[in-house]
Amino acid sequence: MAQYNSKYTGSQIDTAVARALPGGAIDKSIAEKMHALESTDYPGCYYRMENGVQEWINPPMIKGIEYRTADRFYGKPVYQIVIDTGVLGAAGVTKTISYAETGVVGFVVDFGGFDYYHKQAMPNPDLFAVGVNRTLVQITGVIDMSAAKCLVWVRYTKEAD
Repeated sequence: MAQYNSKYTGSQIDTAVARALPGGAIDKSIAEKMHALESTDYPGCYYRMENGVQEWINPPMIKGIEYRTADRFYGKPVYQIVIDTGVLGAAGVTKTISYAETGVVGFVVDFGGFDYYHKQAMPNPDLFAVGVNRTLVQITGVIDMSAAKCLVWVRYTKEAD
């Protein structure tokens, strides 16, 4: 085991770490400046009320739940959701995942959490083709992905806002 030397004592380091953790003094100070409240259901996650609507600073990102965030894009609130695709399909099979009702204007999609990456040392860079529109994401496996699942993270704005 490597030696670690510091001019600070263990209790000083522990105190500094506690200040920086969710719910710590630094976290609370930032929340106060943003007029944010800490969620009682999700400690360490903060929201603010804007014209009677809850807007998340750092939402808990529970799969399948849409969150209106404090972020703005061209003056409109940004919403985000994480969708669990479940098992994908064989090569050539398309999986369609709805993420919103109507009224989505702009969107950004990010993929992550592929089980496939954890099972293969060098994944094929051509795993899937993706199609996205204002209400759904379509994933078509280029190779057999019937043993793979993934998470899709979508951020979007809405016409109504």
